[in-house]
Amino acid sequence: KFSEVAIKDALFRDIFSDAIDLDISNGSIKTTKFVDIGGDAVDLMTSVVLIEDVHINNSGDKGISIGEKSLPTIKNVYISGALMGIAIKDLSYAQIINTTIINSTIGIAAYEKNWQYGGGGHGFINNSNFCMNTQPISIQNNSQVQIGLEGGSIRCTQEVCDFHC
Repeated sequence: KFSEVAIKDALFRDIFSDAIDLDISNGSIKTTKFVDIGGDAVDLMTSVVLIEDVHINNSGDKGISIGEKSLPTIKNVYISGALMGIAIKDLSYAQIINTTIINSTIGIAAYEKNWQYGGGGHGFINNSNFCMNTQPISIQNNSQVQIGLEGGSIRCTQEVCDFHC
């Protein structure tokens, strides 16, 4: 809590629950690998974090869980075999760039988990692939995700998403 964090060139393997849990923190996680994580590989609460050049393989819950007004930038991340690749919740705003999520139940989910924050998750996704999942994208409860494409973008809400894999 209340920390400045810099994690680089690390390996987290065979972790029973969450591997990294950052609450009210700032910093970065770079060139790090997560393998066989029982819970979330990375769990953020009210944090501003750069997650870059990270590989996550087999996460029992979320590859990256973003909650409670967190503002992460996620670049060049590869996630495979998660229940949810990336979850964006509770007035968090994620920028997701050059990221691949495959072989997961849900690629990207945006939703309101805790009503006390007064809204769901929001994100901007650019140059990323999350099609090879049971459900590529799930948008619920006052949430919105914008997907950048060359020459335009697609805006996804709970009511409509024109995105097709």
